[in-house]
Amino acid sequence: MKILLVEDEVQLCESLKELLKGEKWTVEYVHDGLTAVDYIMCGGYDIIVLDIMLPGLNGIEVLSAIRNKGNTVPVLLLSAKRSSGDKVTGLDTGADDYLTKPFDPTELKARLRALYRRKQDTYKTETIELANISLNMATATLQTSKKTVQLTAKELDLVELFLYNPGHVFDKEAMITKLWPLDSDVTYNNVEAHISSIRRKMKKIGSQARIITIRGIGYKLEG
Repeated sequence: MKILLVEDEVQLCESLKELLKGEKWTVEYVHDGLTAVDYIMCGGYDIIVLDIMLPGLNGIEVLSAIRNKGNTVPVLLLSAKRSSGDKVTGLDTGADDYLTKPFDPTELKARLRALYRRKQDTYKTETIELANISLNMATATLQTSKKTVQLTAKELDLVELFLYNPGHVFDKEAMITKLWPLDSDVTYNNVEAHISSIRRKMKKIGSQARIITIRGIGYKLEG
């Protein structure tokens, strides 16, 4: 599981990172709302742990921004406030769960596991569409009305990233950061090889959407 922690208390970030790493989960963190939106929209996270009180954009504003852009990643809100109004506002804005500080670390881990299971259940039937192509998350297949191709696990990750962010330019380093473990020895050549394979499969099924190379920068999906 890959988690993004959005929290402005640096010491708490370090403590939670060590706690969650103990579960063999990959944890990254940012300290302000604007940066959080950029990271979340680049994709690749299984769960977002989002504090409400943040500089720049607060947690509710971050949540609203990503939901308005169509991002459905599960979000667990954190808040030191005990007002029920915060909880209601957060859930109405699109949060999946809510935890009040201070919290029991065991409860946090249990809630994260529950959110991850829920996400996996959603993937059993989830499809993502753009132009004339449809990505079936459950079967890891990409298809048009006439043809279907099977994707590898990493191709599935990459196609999902592009489909959720059409028109967004991703450089190779960003893709590696989002989609590969921190201790991975993946290289830029590996990324290029995956992109080439995806392009061949998209051509095979007659995809109207295309992965475009932005020279000197990276790749984007146009549909």
